[in-house]
Formats: sequence, C-alpha cells, structure tokens
Amino acid sequence: MVNWPNIFTAVFILIILGMLIFIASFVVAELQTKKFKIEYEILKDFINKAPINKENYQAIYDMFNDTYCYSDNDKILVTQLWREFEYRFKSFFPDKANTP
Repeated sequence: MVNWPNIFTAVFILIILGMLIFIASFVVAELQTKKFKIEYEILKDFINKAPINKENYQAIYDMFNDTYCYSDNDKILVTQLWREFEYRFKSFFPDKANTP
C-alpha cells in the first residue's frame, strides 16, 4: 500500500528547499553586485587621490588583483580603471618596449 501523506510531505519539502535555494541565489547575486560596486568606488578614489609613490602603486595593484568581476560590464569598468591607473602611475610601470 502506498503511503500518500509521506509522499506529499517529501514533495512539499523538496519544493520548499528548491524555492529557498532559488531565493538564496538572488540574495547572493545582489550581495556580489554591491561588493563589486564598493570595491570599484574605493579603487577609483584611491587611484585619483593617492599620492604617486611606490607604496600606493603596489597597494592599488594588489587591490586590482583582489577585485573580482561578476559580469562583462564589471570587466569593462575595471579595464577602464586600469587604464587610468596606468596613466597616473606610468613612472612605476615597466617599459613595454624593453619587455620581450
């Protein structure tokens, strides 16, 4: 004999778990977007306001390495910011003509 109440309970629990995972994925995506925006703004301010010296160059370089892009638009923003960084701190970048 089939125990229908147990089957319905199991299906109901699976549906609820699926909905919770779905909602959690949206929350995580929203948090990742906010995290990127904060990191981007901090990096942008640091590039524009920091004095040009070797310590700030290394700090900004490390911040770029720690910044993770979650979308193509994020990657475009970081690429543009990298160009600003290259221009502002050009005296610390290795000469591209001498590199193999």
